[in-house]
Amino acid sequence: MTELDDALASIHSRFEANRFVSQPAIRALTTTLGIDISVESAGAPAQHFIASATKPMLAVALLRQLAVSGLSVDSLVRDIIPTEMAGIPHADELTVRHLLSHTSGMFNYWSVHGLAAHRGPQPLAQWANEHPGWSIDDVIELTQRNPAAAEPGQKFAYCGTNYQLATRVL
Repeated sequence: MTELDDALASIHSRFEANRFVSQPAIRALTTTLGIDISVESAGAPAQHFIASATKPMLAVALLRQLAVSGLSVDSLVRDIIPTEMAGIPHADELTVRHLLSHTSGMFNYWSVHGLAAHRGPQPLAQWANEHPGWSIDDVIELTQRNPAAAEPGQKFAYCGTNYQLATRVL
């Protein structure tokens, strides 16, 4: 095992996933009218909208794969997934580091009708269930059709497109 494997195993051993809520789950959602609080009963099966909680896991898996493959975070994404990067603005400059650090400057597919449009008291999980996601091919097509928001590395801007493409790199 490597030092990274040992560290991940140590972290993993301290957490136990449970598919049932063992304590009352309280969700507070800030709205324009105040705070909406809902409570689920203890022990009730619960569905959780995990959204960006998977990004750190993807990043770790991708970093490990880069190391095994002899690549680095400074590798050009187009050299790894050339077909997907064809037609994406600044594709010749985008590195894996740009994707993982949200500094790619790429168009954010959520801005079409996604998170940017989510306002009001409706819990995000309910909203997400009513607005099905996009396939990676949809994300790529939207990114190809829309201009970049910035030059790669110019600034940080949270962008779901980065991690969608990172899944293809992995």
